[in-house]
Amino acid sequence: MEDNQPARRYCRGGPSIWCLMTKKNVLIVEDDMNSREGLKSMLRMYGYNADTSQDGLQAIKKIKEKLFEVAVIDINLPPVMNVEINGWDLIRIFRSFNPSIDIIVVSGEKGIHSRARHFNLAGCLEKPIRPAHLKSLMEALNE
Repeated sequence: MEDNQPARRYCRGGPSIWCLMTKKNVLIVEDDMNSREGLKSMLRMYGYNADTSQDGLQAIKKIKEKLFEVAVIDINLPPVMNVEINGWDLIRIFRSFNPSIDIIVVSGEKGIHSRARHFNLAGCLEKPIRPAHLKSLMEALNE
């Protein structure tokens, strides 16, 4: 199936009722290549269009060029070309371009949930990422 084609998804009536929905575009911002590719594979397996960025500058360029409904952002991004843009900064920047974007943050730090409450996020994922947790967060965005 092409990335821009509608995906078959279940409607609220259960598996016997089908509906056509456009796939959501998801931007993954993660500096670790294995984590980035793992998230991309999971999201595509769940039926989403997934694009990736390895740093904040690359992500800002992509968010200017394409509409993303969801962003999955690693909070601890390294500086690039002496410019430090962490995940919290990126959330503010993304929302200036698209105020309705749903954002899920990713972190290896414990206690991320308390800080995340101030950002009106769709969810938080702690590393290592559990595929079932990612799937449930994404499904909640479709309800």
